[in-house]
Amino acid sequence: MNRAGILGGALAVMFLLPATAQEPLDGHTFLPLERWGKLEPADEGQRFYAEGRWLECSGSEVLLLDLSEGQRGFFYIDPNSRLQRLLTQDLTPARTNLLRRKSKARLFGTARKVGGRLVVEVSSVEALVSDSERLVAGLNALGMDDPAPYSALAEEAQQLAERYGDDELRALAEAISRRQAQVEAALIDLEDTQAVLDLAKHLQGVKDRLGAIALLARAEVAATEEAQKERLRAQLKALGATQTGGQWRSYEAFKSDEGFVQTADKRWVRPSTIEFTQVILEELEAQKGKLVIVRENPVDAARAANSGRLKRGQNAAEARVAVGMPARVEHRTRKNQLGEEVLWTQWVTEDGRRAYFMNGEVVRAIPADTPWLREQ
Repeated sequence: MNRAGILGGALAVMFLLPATAQEPLDGHTFLPLERWGKLEPADEGQRFYAEGRWLECSGSEVLLLDLSEGQRGFFYIDPNSRLQRLLTQDLTPARTNLLRRKSKARLFGTARKVGGRLVVEVSSVEALVSDSERLVAGLNALGMDDPAPYSALAEEAQQLAERYGDDELRALAEAISRRQAQVEAALIDLEDTQAVLDLAKHLQGVKDRLGAIALLARAEVAATEEAQKERLRAQLKALGATQTGGQWRSYEAFKSDEGFVQTADKRWVRPSTIEFTQVILEELEAQKGKLVIVRENPVDAARAANSGRLKRGQNAAEARVAVGMPARVEHRTRKNQLGEEVLWTQWVTEDGRRAYFMNGEVVRAIPADTPWLREQ
């Protein structure tokens, strides 16, 4: 293995280790989860530290998400202490914010009897790197030359996600599995058609349809037998890929290259169509409760037209004087605030200027260098 691979492996091992370093810290002995609430009489007076996900500080209790119902009250805190006041605000003594159910915290304290029960009286709290931060760092440390280390990382993320009901870690586990599949795709033997098809199916399973299309497209080019190519082409078509110019691309890439954009309801339309809709909606909103006179100053409208400028209030004849004949025209009908049918018209000029008309009068003029309006 090369030096980069060795370093990547070492970093992966480092990040896959549990976040708890079980050696003594500042004279405190690590207290594992299975001993919480189960101290022996000989432990009294001993100093301990424990780690877990922060939940809250309430009254005389410091609560970690890892605590079971029967362990409540095990981490005791003086309810009149400065530390308690800080922790009730989810702040450590170092003024670090603790995010409930997300942050990882380390508690330091001493075993004492309180109300006849042996508990850990908390004397200090510090924030640790969160599980998600640690796992992301581990992911970033992995290279693209070996997919194997990704499995353990994804498994740990998934286990923690299930343990804490953490959707963020659940998504991270899926992202790690997706990266692993992408590494496998970069290293796969493209002539092994069945392996390619299996991996493409797995890529779909980890929500990387575009990656599956890219893999199948590479394999289709590399295939030497027509039967292999046909199997790969069939799967490409099943994924919605299209072949143009001798290349397989996703339908999304094809439509995007053709100048279309996808709307919130998944339709593919031209940017001009979206802008037309937006202008109508904005104009109707602006007209609510008002008496609208678009052509307020015919003299100004004519002067702007003669100087080559589109202006609100111009009629179609004046707009033609300003910009010449449009390259593209579209008409729509839509009711106004009074329930009357209104004719809306869009002009797009050769140089990209746009004019929008309501019943033959310009209500909006947009310069050529202005980006198309998008859905709101």
